[in-house]
Amino acid sequence: MKYVAEDETKAGENREVFSVQDFCDREHVDVNQTRKLLRVLGSFATKQELHMNLQRRPAWR
Repeated sequence: MKYVAEDETKAGENREVFSVQDFCDREHVDVNQTRKLLRVLGSFATKQELHMNLQRRPAWR
């Protein structure tokens, strides 16, 4: 694992922040997953946080 100092990161890098409820509505996430995401992340989260904490069943099952 590589150590990265704070001054080596991009200072102007913006991250997309989404409303968790709007994201779940747009991505057709079920009610139980929506509640879990709201409990874990709060009302707003970055795109990466949402995708990393989302658990979906495979479409073919």
